[in-house]
Amino acid sequence: MSDKKNMFENIADAAKAGVDSLADRARAAGHDIAARVGDEADNAKDRAEAEAARARAAQHGAEYRREMDDANTDLVGGLGHAKAKAEQTAADVKDTAHEAVQDVKADVREVERRADDKL
Repeated sequence: MSDKKNMFENIADAAKAGVDSLADRARAAGHDIAARVGDEADNAKDRAEAEAARARAAQHGAEYRREMDDANTDLVGGLGHAKAKAEQTAADVKDTAHEAVQDVKADVREVERRADDKL
């Protein structure tokens, strides 16, 4: 089995990364608020936790972008493949139709020849 994820798995992982990023940003905001009240030791701890939460949010944001880029690549590749397949099918139908027209024309000529022979 391939390790490559499909487009829908990439989108699901991107959604999770986006939610995680928002949650980490909310935690950072909460720690920023907490860093403004209380004693200096607690405030320093809250500032450090806010920075750590912002770093995790940035990491999740990068993961979100990476997953969405992978999903986009899969989508564009799939569309290109579908377009090529549709163009090939159209060419095949055109060839088949041309052959059918030639067959009908040959049949008409044969009928005309037989009619001329009977006259």
